[in-house]
Amino acid sequence: MENDSSKEKSENLVNEPVVEYSKSNTRKDILEILDKANGLSENQINILIDELKNIIQNKEKPSHTEFQEFLLSGPIMTDAQYAEFLETKKHTNKWRIK
Repeated sequence: MENDSSKEKSENLVNEPVVEYSKSNTRKDILEILDKANGLSENQINILIDELKNIIQNKEKPSHTEFQEFLLSGPIMTDAQYAEFLETKKHTNKWRIK
């Protein structure tokens, strides 16, 4: 019985973040770039920063995120439904303000 209880507890726990980030290729690449940047002069570092900013600005951004697509694909009111909503709102406000 204790085994089932401990199993339930472990299923309900939040998983700790995986420490793989520090071992990933991306992290290694960044550390390698920073290591090489240590040998640059201040002027060369400023040029590097400007080039990195240009890369960021020129990257194409997705037109919509997955969440935006979810929101945009939702149901919409017809004109008749919107008119009915406004009428109901008007009557509700009259009742509420009395």
